[in-house]
Amino acid sequence: TGSFVFDVGHQGVIQIDCDGAFNAMDKLVVDGTLKLDGELKIKLLGKAMPAAGSHQLFEADQIIGSFDKLSLPKVPGLTWVTDQLETEGMVALK
Repeated sequence: TGSFVFDVGHQGVIQIDCDGAFNAMDKLVVDGTLKLDGELKIKLLGKAMPAAGSHQLFEADQIIGSFDKLSLPKVPGLTWVTDQLETEGMVALK
């Protein structure tokens, strides 16, 4: 409950665990304001690669700020789309 800040000079890590047909991922839920800053690193877990689709990484009453850096893993045959990351908390693989 309350606000959350991704801090300057620090790294927030979101892990996506894949088991083939099902994509499970961490999701940060903030009851208040989420302030984006610093670096966001997405880390893939497991042996399978994620499938194409959208992933809700965080959800908040209000999202403000922006990340200084995004570190995204390579996913063969797919491209990360982050245009809704800093407004809706969504990323997609297409």
